[in-house]
Amino acid sequence: MILWGLWTRRNERFHGQLHGRERQADVVAKHLLSEYQGAVKKDLATISNEIKETRSVVWKKPQLEQVKFNSDSSWQKETSRASLGFVARNHNGDVLLSGVRVECYVVSPLEAEAEAIMWAMTHARNRNFQNVVFESDSLSLVNALRNRSTLRQIACLFSQILDTSLAFSACNWSFVKREGNQLYP
Repeated sequence: MILWGLWTRRNERFHGQLHGRERQADVVAKHLLSEYQGAVKKDLATISNEIKETRSVVWKKPQLEQVKFNSDSSWQKETSRASLGFVARNHNGDVLLSGVRVECYVVSPLEAEAEAIMWAMTHARNRNFQNVVFESDSLSLVNALRNRSTLRQIACLFSQILDTSLAFSACNWSFVKREGNQLYP
């Protein structure tokens, strides 16, 4: 940085652009060092925020006596097919149940996500789980279920999900970012 300051000042002096104290290389070096330190602080702050963001997407265990079902889907527009999956875990994080299947004639990613939740709910009801959390990376679906505000695109399926939720003594909806909605936490 000092060499850069000397070179810059040499060019400014050569072109007659220097006045007073500005001619001294130490002023330039201190200014460049200050800019460098500011940039490093910004980079460190950015890295720190990225680390916090990464930590916030980690899968979290359900409460004692609760079973958490993480569901997910992928949808292919060209074939109207969706792959559905779910994993059920207890408060220790142990896998109790899981499943994967392909569904034909699915018209949207939203419908695919709803189908995955409905399929997980069917398994939860069949296993007689009573205190359940259904976690998905579909924010719009989770918000609609929490608020019980019907999504027109999937009205029938949405109604079926809400009706099925009444079979449990406690049924909660949870959103998790895609990175936290993986098979292995």
